[in-house]
Amino acid sequence: METWPDGACYEGNYEYGKKHGTGTFKWADSSMFIGEFYNNNIHGKGVYMWSDGRKYEGEWKNNKMHGKGSFTWSDGRMYLGEYIDDKKNGYGEFVWPDGRSYKGDWLNGKQHGKGMYVTSQGAEKYGEWKEGKRYRWIGRDSGE
Repeated sequence: METWPDGACYEGNYEYGKKHGTGTFKWADSSMFIGEFYNNNIHGKGVYMWSDGRKYEGEWKNNKMHGKGSFTWSDGRMYLGEYIDDKKNGYGEFVWPDGRSYKGDWLNGKQHGKGMYVTSQGAEKYGEWKEGKRYRWIGRDSGE
């Protein structure tokens, strides 16, 4: 096990003196990553748990969420989908604690493109979003 002066520690595999393979890294603030490392970076699959209750489980590339994964917040919000460089990108589903959801396209962490919004009562509305804001409702069940 390797320990730093601030209390952070790593236990796992090394290659040529660098974190490589599977391991567990714990930060001084109680945040923790359990998963794969490559060349000293979080890289591959793993679970990151923040001290405030947030959790991401999925794919990583060079210390960033990258690929498919699920992110949960301590207040019950959840996102399941694709990431590029720590941002929601591609297709994903976001669910609020009250039952509302958005299923559709994301770009740079925001709803962007076509998607379906489901109200807390279960009504489906299809639309287009630009940079996180609904641009227009589309289709038969658009609510227009």
